[in-house]
Amino acid sequence: MKKWIYYIALLFVCAGCDMTLLPETHITEEDVMKDLVDVEKCFMSAYQLDDAISNKIDCDRGLSDDMVPYFDYKEDAIYFYNQNAGEMYRCGWVEYMYAGFYKSIAICNETLYQLEHCPKTDTAAWEQLKGEALALRAYDHFSLVNYYGRPYFDKPETNPGIVLKMEYSLAEAPRSTVQVVYDSVLSDLNRAYRLLNSEEEAPARFTKDGVTALLCRVYLFMNKWNEVIDEADKLIGKYDLPSNVAKQFTTSNGKGEIFTLDFSYNKYGFYYANGFVSGKLQNSFDEYDERLNFIDQEEDFIITDEGYIEWILTDPKVAKIGLTYKALRIAEVYLNRAEAYCELGEDGLAREDLKAVVANNGVDASYIDALSGDELMNEILVEREREFMGEGYRALDLLRKGLPVVRYYTEEDFDMAEPQQTLAIDHFSRILPIPHKECYLNTLIEQNAGYPRDTKL
Repeated sequence: MKKWIYYIALLFVCAGCDMTLLPETHITEEDVMKDLVDVEKCFMSAYQLDDAISNKIDCDRGLSDDMVPYFDYKEDAIYFYNQNAGEMYRCGWVEYMYAGFYKSIAICNETLYQLEHCPKTDTAAWEQLKGEALALRAYDHFSLVNYYGRPYFDKPETNPGIVLKMEYSLAEAPRSTVQVVYDSVLSDLNRAYRLLNSEEEAPARFTKDGVTALLCRVYLFMNKWNEVIDEADKLIGKYDLPSNVAKQFTTSNGKGEIFTLDFSYNKYGFYYANGFVSGKLQNSFDEYDERLNFIDQEEDFIITDEGYIEWILTDPKVAKIGLTYKALRIAEVYLNRAEAYCELGEDGLAREDLKAVVANNGVDASYIDALSGDELMNEILVEREREFMGEGYRALDLLRKGLPVVRYYTEEDFDMAEPQQTLAIDHFSRILPIPHKECYLNTLIEQNAGYPRDTKL
């Protein structure tokens, strides 16, 4: 067990399971764990995704159009705003997100290896643990491929995705295509579903429902609308939307949670959705929307040139502080199904799902009855923008729908009447670069178009 811990520590130092030129390490017979309890204890660290998730949220707001960078503090989001390929290539957010998910994948792979050599003294527990490792590996791979690869609708059979890691290995490897990665994700999830048999640790660990919710999301990204509906149908009616919207992110194991990642072990004890809210997003909220509680905007004063006090509102910050990260929740499932129904021309059913989410936030949802077709689809996407503000959804929603990033803000003004930046779907900065360290240490990996690839640390 000590040697396995050493291997995982080595991966952390190398910033990702494939980010090293060290010789491949083989697990010897003496290193195989003989006790399922020990295997489970080591596996639990794979759920510690605080670095991956925190940096994913930051990368998403950098890539999207609803969050304004901290211009005064010269933060990394400014590199995204300016489409500075060189700085994005060396950006810590890009590196730590990449490394965090691959570290989790490495632990999942070593868990699967250990399980194959561990006696099945408790078949149900053995199958549950294997199912969790497969499900979490799928979650990690899926999270990576959508930020570092082109969207699924865009030639997935030829576009490079990510390095697909299906076994514990420190060897260099090329990127698999987007299609191959998606096929692997679906395979892992379907295998996991058959194995998972316990809900005792839900929502902090993967269950059948967690796999179902993730399948619903994967099919959404693949534009497989009937499959989205099939998976959503298994969950809607079983889970309630949160009764206290304002407090849902400061509580654990609340209503509507399907799969949740714990941040209590993080050095801060929580994650914080940084950035300012664009005027366009803030203006989209109804005045009675309870989610306005997640926007922190206070009164302050300035002294005018004439010596008078003038009261102003401070720049609006996102105030979603989470002790846990609600990775999969029922509100998303409702909105996934609403989008699928709308794509299939079932506007009436789409409206009902959309109204359920809108009304739960204290808003009179009757306006939705007048929407259909493109107007209805646009409202579904805007509702996703409101519901998942600060959680790291917006950039991928725009990308998977083939929509441009349209920014209605500048450094001086967060609420402009006309677009100040428009980035088309094929703009290089719509997806992340393969991180600098990975390019340096993995000679087989291909860089995304528009970004540098050098051989200097």
